[in-house]
Amino acid sequence: MIVGRFAILAGFALLAGGCGGGTAPAKMPPTPAALQLAKGEAYLARDNPQMALMALQAADALEPDNPRTLAALGRVYDLQGRLPQALSVLERAALLAPDNSDIAHNLGVALLKMERLDEAEAAFRRVLADPRFATSPDVHFNLALLYQRRNDTARMVAALKKTLELVPNHGPAHMMLAVRAREEGRFEEEQSHLKAILAANPTPVEEAVVLERLVESFMQSGQSSRARALLRRLIEILPPGSEEGRRAAERLSRLGGEAP
Repeated sequence: MIVGRFAILAGFALLAGGCGGGTAPAKMPPTPAALQLAKGEAYLARDNPQMALMALQAADALEPDNPRTLAALGRVYDLQGRLPQALSVLERAALLAPDNSDIAHNLGVALLKMERLDEAEAAFRRVLADPRFATSPDVHFNLALLYQRRNDTARMVAALKKTLELVPNHGPAHMMLAVRAREEGRFEEEQSHLKAILAANPTPVEEAVVLERLVESFMQSGQSSRARALLRRLIEILPPGSEEGRRAAERLSRLGGEAP
């Protein structure tokens, strides 16, 4: 199992590069539907899915077959945990804009979350067939998650390595490979991946997760002195009086060390 924030499934996000192109049309006054769409996207950018939903539903009622509106609605429903609704609007959007790789990507994510793995893989493959997105780390990482659910280890590892080739400090990819290395008893490789996450300036929560795993790895590989050093660091960053900090102090004491 992946732990902490590194368990998060890569979500709905526009892929780098967008899907536009061509000459911009002459500027026209925005239609009522366009105004509602802009309002909905603005609420989405401010992490207000409830207000975004109201605006986007109004835009969809005014202009029912706008793929951009449907794609935004899919993001809102996903944020609200309403996966069947997200999938429904994204399927509509994909039919209306079959060459839009952003929509295909988000459709693939929705299908993956719904455990429709074959369809999800087909959607991701369509995105990778677009030369603009063949090197998108998001798509390769989502494929790794898909292969993990299929228990296809070889393809999962290959997709994770491709993700790291594109983004060397991709924390979730390093964590998945670290977990795999631990399962196979390859502690040095596990530690290498965990150290790579620490080198990328993780959040305090992520740092604590990684330090805990590193402590376990050093203990299991007989490196008690290194485990003690990391436990001291862990105690320093955990909230004073926290249950996690108490457990770390107890573990450090059992290893013959003193809390900082």
